Amino acid sequence: INEAIRKTLHADEQTILSEAETRQRSKLLDKLSPERHKPSFHEFLDNYINELTEGSRLKQRSTKRVAKSTIAIFASVRLNIDKFEEQEHVRLDWQDMNAVFFQSFKSFLTSKNLKQNTIIQYLQKLGTILRAARLMHYTVNDDINITQFCPAVEETENVYLPTERIIQLYNARLTDEAWIRERATKLQSEETKEYVKSPQHRTWLAEARDIFVVGCLTGQRYSDYIRINERMYESYNGRKFIHLRQEKTDVDVYIPLSGKVQTIVARHGGKIPYMDRKKLIRNIRVCGQLLGWNEPVSITVTKGSFSYDNNVPFYRMLKTHTCRRSFATNAYRAKVPLSAIMAVTGHASEEMLRKYLKLKGVERALFAAEELSKMQTS
Repeated sequence: INEAIRKTLHADEQTILSEAETRQRSKLLDKLSPERHKPSFHEFLDNYINELTEGSRLKQRSTKRVAKSTIAIFASVRLNIDKFEEQEHVRLDWQDMNAVFFQSFKSFLTSKNLKQNTIIQYLQKLGTILRAARLMHYTVNDDINITQFCPAVEETENVYLPTERIIQLYNARLTDEAWIRERATKLQSEETKEYVKSPQHRTWLAEARDIFVVGCLTGQRYSDYIRINERMYESYNGRKFIHLRQEKTDVDVYIPLSGKVQTIVARHGGKIPYMDRKKLIRNIRVCGQLLGWNEPVSITVTKGSFSYDNNVPFYRMLKTHTCRRSFATNAYRAKVPLSAIMAVTGHASEEMLRKYLKLKGVERALFAAEELSKMQTS
């Protein structure tokens, strides 16, 4: 009886609710069924980048947002596709996403004299976009998975800071105007002039130094060592560790807490000061210049289809990833086993870790001999 009364008295409300449910279901089906609305290639590309930016599209197999630097690469792919279309007088769509287009786009990027690894990044990100589209059945072409169309990864030229230089950097008087003025005067460099005049610039130098030293002493990526704080401290058997979950791999690592790292964290109120990647690189290179790290480093530069040798000052080779490479190399030279280094850096294999080791010719020979002896005795 109550049910009959309810249906009679609230018939209008029931109709409204039913219509709302129907609209909601239809809206959901529109999203789930590619046949109801198949976006163009450009619509999908724009929507993909917007979803990354807004955070509604997350990292693969993760609940974390994609880094801004990665989103910037996707945006660069979008920009270069526009330039490619303008040059070729075409408007690309799904039927064009094949091996012919991939080869033509690779040639286009090469003609722009981009670095080889930049071209690889763009092609890889384009592949990621097209594989996402294939999952939605917007395209059925598998040509994008043919690896022969992707150029070989170029072994980038990198340096590392030996322990002596890490200590030198740690002890540098970067907030002392007189100390900086004396060194900047000798250098006669335009890059260092503003650091003599501005207390704010000297503060940035000191903060960049602290961030970089923490990176060198913990062996983490920039996205991880920039987050270190005292809440990550844990103690086991009387020893202190930093416990963090690596952002890129989602792996838990325990890093022995050194006195210098603890001092730096305490100096900044229990956490590492934040500085974006570009600003950190710019300031740490000025630190290196002031400390006299000016010896030439011979590198091979590949741009487009041309390669050439070049000499650059050591300080200009400093990058945020130099920290991770420095930790691994210094630990290995100190006879720390690879397995122990991997436990801190989070590398999945010894092969990946070996790529980080910056060793001299004799050191590489001894390393190879040691590894070969393990194989012969196993």
